[in-house]
Amino acid sequence: MKEQNANMKIMAKLMLRLLPIQVLLAAAGSVNGIVSSFFATNYVGIDAMSAVGLYGPVGMLVTSLATMLAGGSVILCGKYMGQNQQGKLQNVFSLNLLLSVLIAALFTVIFVLMGSFDLTGFLTQDEVVRPIFNRYLLGQTVGLFPTVLGAQLPAFLSLENKGKQTMTASIVYIIVNVILNFLFIQILRMEAFGLALATSLGMWSFVFVEAGPFLSGKTHLKIGAKKLQWRECGDIVKIGFPGAASNIYQTARGLIVNHLIEIFVGSVGISAFAAADNLMRIFWALPTGMLAVSRLMISVSIGEEDRQSLTDVMRVMFRRYLPMMCAVVA
Repeated sequence: MKEQNANMKIMAKLMLRLLPIQVLLAAAGSVNGIVSSFFATNYVGIDAMSAVGLYGPVGMLVTSLATMLAGGSVILCGKYMGQNQQGKLQNVFSLNLLLSVLIAALFTVIFVLMGSFDLTGFLTQDEVVRPIFNRYLLGQTVGLFPTVLGAQLPAFLSLENKGKQTMTASIVYIIVNVILNFLFIQILRMEAFGLALATSLGMWSFVFVEAGPFLSGKTHLKIGAKKLQWRECGDIVKIGFPGAASNIYQTARGLIVNHLIEIFVGSVGISAFAAADNLMRIFWALPTGMLAVSRLMISVSIGEEDRQSLTDVMRVMFRRYLPMMCAVVA
């Protein structure tokens, strides 16, 4: 009994130590949304804020697929790490990066076509907002690759015990995003395109910082594309889909709500909804961070076939994480 309590305390300390890094990672995107809302409303105009709101569900769709890849891959990697199967571990890591690049490339082509040829009529019928949204969409295409890749690397850095790299990357991202928004919007007057470009280039800075350990060879996981076992793709999708289901729901909800607001209120309503949504999303950082830490620890416990550790993770979730969440809600 004493040994079990000691193991429980160790697990609690570990999960609480990992939590701030994951919360900051989740909060970085919310802070970016607030910064974008501030510059769009004060220096570009309400129509630009409407463009931000219209892009929300579209960007969430990309995030959903990235989350699915990250969730499925980290659980498989944690399992193989616990079983000490280095070959399969490397295979899943390489597959994850390759699939991420392919998904980002696909959406880049789609978004460029939509923005360049005014194929966004199904998202908005407002003749004033649509050209602005098209330019905003083109600016966002610059950051699709780092957006998808940036959702993958934090989990792998945690497996490498390099979570502080994620914290550094998140801080750099926030600072770069604020500076570029000021430069592109207030000084260069690039309007909606500059608003999106600032976010995109901020994501590139985030990914460059995160990718440092992998590119320098200071990690056990190596980037390679030789003798990939493609059958693992099915497992990645199957395991990762449940974790991304809520994001897929948010995508559908966002599209429906935007359409209803445009019909009954107008584009001004979309801009107001987007501003409020960006502010409220910062409260999602805590449960998102908790989910990431719990998923990582559960995957390693499953790989090691350690039922006691798995039980301890669940206990920490209910005895530590849940009360913290209740305190925030209260």
